[in-house]
Amino acid sequence: MDNRNMDKHRKNLLEERKSLLSIIDNIKEDNLLSKDEDSSELSSYDNHPSDSASEMFEMEKNMALEENEKVMLKKIDKALHSIENGTYGSCKMCGKNISSGRLEVIPYAEYCIDCQNHISSYENGEERPVEEKVLDYTFGYDDRIKTSGYDRVDAYQDVGIFNMIHNVEEYDDYDIEDKEGFVEPIEMISNQQYKNQLPH
Repeated sequence: MDNRNMDKHRKNLLEERKSLLSIIDNIKEDNLLSKDEDSSELSSYDNHPSDSASEMFEMEKNMALEENEKVMLKKIDKALHSIENGTYGSCKMCGKNISSGRLEVIPYAEYCIDCQNHISSYENGEERPVEEKVLDYTFGYDDRIKTSGYDRVDAYQDVGIFNMIHNVEEYDDYDIEDKEGFVEPIEMISNQQYKNQLPH
């Protein structure tokens, strides 16, 4: 990356850092004001629990927002440090250059688009922690695993056959599988059938 682009990204990072510090200060100030309001009460015993809950929610929300801004600040500081080291703009995973368009939008990006998509697919996927490998999947989770083996749903359907009541008119044609989209046969009539009955 040439020096002109590097200086542009450094400037963007410093502006973003300044903005984040201002946001963090505002959040802290807001927390202090809400604490002052809380301490003005001699006792919260006579207050309705929902009054305290609203104040608690606001404090927790501000704490979460502050923590989020601090995480972003760490990413920006890390990017500024990588500029000083000369490693800015190269992917931490594959070592290729991160596109300048990506760095303009996300100046603290550590990975190229391909590697970030790969990481995000694992983060958003159905991966389970290593310690849970010994646990069995919960009921209904089997559908997400692409297997054609005999699973819990198959076992449930096999057992359900023995629960059928014979010689009952409504029950004889009952399927184990639910009918999708309708409950009674009359609901299967589509709007198109009505339109076909109208004179042309």
